[in-house]
Amino acid sequence: MRNELNLTGFIVFSEGKPVGFLLGEPLNDETYTIHFAKADISFKGAYQFLFSHFANYYCPDYRYMNQEQDMGHEGLRKTKLSYRPDLMAHKHRISIISS
Repeated sequence: MRNELNLTGFIVFSEGKPVGFLLGEPLNDETYTIHFAKADISFKGAYQFLFSHFANYYCPDYRYMNQEQDMGHEGLRKTKLSYRPDLMAHKHRISIISS
């Protein structure tokens, strides 16, 4: 996957079982984009561990980490804000209403 699509995956295991994973790719020389991440929340701190270790191991030379949109989910927005982002883009949806 890394060579063909330039994507990097990361999986965290506990006692031989997967606890969490994420998938991302460089956006440019300064920004690394995380497309998605999932973790078993029964493991306290699984998401924090996942993001922290991925950032330290795979992204030490990137200035920014883009975790994409929160899709309107308040919990996801709250989590992303807890990382104290430098910038959050404001998104809007436009729908075409046919008559």
